Amino acid sequence: MTENYNRLIAASIELEQNASRLYAGFAHAFADDRPFWNKLCEEERNHADLLHTLGEDFISEDPLLENLFTESLSSIAASNDSLKSLIASIGETPLERHRAFEIALSLETGTGEKHLHILSARAPSNTMEEVIQTLLDADRKHAERIRAYAKRCGFDLSSAE
Repeated sequence: MTENYNRLIAASIELEQNASRLYAGFAHAFADDRPFWNKLCEEERNHADLLHTLGEDFISEDPLLENLFTESLSSIAASNDSLKSLIASIGETPLERHRAFEIALSLETGTGEKHLHILSARAPSNTMEEVIQTLLDADRKHAERIRAYAKRCGFDLSSAE
C-alpha cells in the first residue's frame, strides 16, 4: 500500500499545483477576473500543502482505500497530463473568457478525485480520509463559486458539465 499511497499523494500534489498554475495563467490572461483567479490559485496551493503534510504518516490496510488509490492514480495522472498541455497552450493561443470558466468548472468537478467520492458517503476513519473529504468539499465549493462568478459575469455554465 505504501508505494501506491506515495505515488497517489505525489500525483495529487502535482494535480493541485497544476490547478494552481492554470488559475495563475487565467489571472494573467483576464485582468478583470484577476482577484477571483488568484484566490482559487492560492487555495489550490494550500491543497497541495495539505497533501504534502500527510507525507509518510498514513499507511492503511483498508482494501477500499487500496482499490481507490490504484484506480485514482491513473485518472489523476491523465488529468495532470491534460493540465500540463493546457497550461502550456495558454500563452500560445488566446483563450476566450467563457472557456476559462468552463475549463475551471470541468477541473473542479471531474478530475481524478471522482474515484474518491465514495469516501464522502462514510464517516472518516483516519486522517487520510478526513483530508480527502476536506479536499472534495473544497472542490465542490470551488465549482459553486466558479458557477456563481461566471453567472455574475454573464456566462451560463449549465451546459458545461
